[in-house]
Amino acid sequence: MSISNVVHESIGDEFGIVEMTDIFRVSDTDNSRRSRIYRKINRDKVLGMLSLENGNDEPECFKCGFNDIRALHVDHVHGGGAIDYRKFRNNRPKYYRSMLDHLEDFQILCANCNAIKLVENSEYTK
Repeated sequence: MSISNVVHESIGDEFGIVEMTDIFRVSDTDNSRRSRIYRKINRDKVLGMLSLENGNDEPECFKCGFNDIRALHVDHVHGGGAIDYRKFRNNRPKYYRSMLDHLEDFQILCANCNAIKLVENSEYTK
């Protein structure tokens, strides 16, 4: 993840993104391009921390081992993602900080395993 951090720092400098307690925030929230960039940086940071927490160097699905980052999701272990999303809907940096503070409540799943979990646990109704 160190190469990724170097790239993120240069992107952050270019687009006016400032670091805030391990989470990047956009200094100008009206710019949707900057918002997309900061979401990617923070998502990658959370994926990296979850990987290290599980003893892996690179992010991979907790269930099947799939490791293409484009299809990896950060999943709430016990459901409740919709509740968290509504709670932090207007403050994404705070949401990412909360995730980093409670890594034990999250896991990395690929899109397929996440969809299967969603149906098996009826999480789409919560």
